[in-house]
Amino acid sequence: MNALVKIGVFLFAVVLVGLAFGGWLTVGFIMTSPAMMPSVQEGTVVFVNRTSFKVRDLKRGEIVLVRIPGSETQVIRRIVGLPGETVEMQEGHVFINGNKIDEPWLGALGTDEPRVEYPQPDFFPSITMPEGRYYLLGDFRKVGNDSRQFGGVTRDAILGTVWTIFGRVM
Repeated sequence: MNALVKIGVFLFAVVLVGLAFGGWLTVGFIMTSPAMMPSVQEGTVVFVNRTSFKVRDLKRGEIVLVRIPGSETQVIRRIVGLPGETVEMQEGHVFINGNKIDEPWLGALGTDEPRVEYPQPDFFPSITMPEGRYYLLGDFRKVGNDSRQFGGVTRDAILGTVWTIFGRVM
């Protein structure tokens, strides 16, 4: 499908969803950084469910839209650490309560890996999440602006869960 058709379909979907739900139930979000590669490519549109996670527990591995604490910036990141858990990274692997977790979403980026001028280290010391806080990471760990910088986030800072990935429009 060519880019013009994709943009047209995307705009139609956004208008339809906007008219039907007014942003109350769902919202579209364009991924503007490589932070979630390879799971969500830069330029991809994701739709975020703004209500369902309020009536159920959030799970490790879910992709969420979050407002960065102390900022109006919103980003898409993955839940890695849950309230009460101790999270750390060693040699690029995440450990929860001392046990390495399986992260099937971390596929190989391949040869189109974006160049990162100041990459993040592949380690961080252990931190225990207080009750009600979640530890979030991007899938492309070289890029910052996740809980390594802004710490654990409260459930109130989580604006919704990604329920569908539409495709690249940029």
